[in-house]
Amino acid sequence: MIEYLVYAAVAAMFVFGLGPMLWGSLRARRLRTLGLPARARVMTITDTGSRVNGNPVVELQLSVEAAGGQTYTTLLRTAISPVDLPRHQPGMIVEVVVDRQDRQRVVLAKGD
Repeated sequence: MIEYLVYAAVAAMFVFGLGPMLWGSLRARRLRTLGLPARARVMTITDTGSRVNGNPVVELQLSVEAAGGQTYTTLLRTAISPVDLPRHQPGMIVEVVVDRQDRQRVVLAKGD
């Protein structure tokens, strides 16, 4: 009986803890491989109060310039090293990768 409780606890930790974090990382890597490169201007940066491996999780409001010059706004929630925070301040230009099917889904070109 105790064996099943241990297995259930490990499964719950994976599903509710590590699973979403690993899945998000895999999705971001896949998007970096298959997505479209673009440039974006940081409009706002907001600290969410969360941390991943000691790095602050921030929400970036980005003005993305897609191929053909079309510009649109999207939000990106990501962990950024404190060393890299100065490069992600309002007005700064960052390299991003845009999902081909959903242009609202973007990731920073460098990461993970």
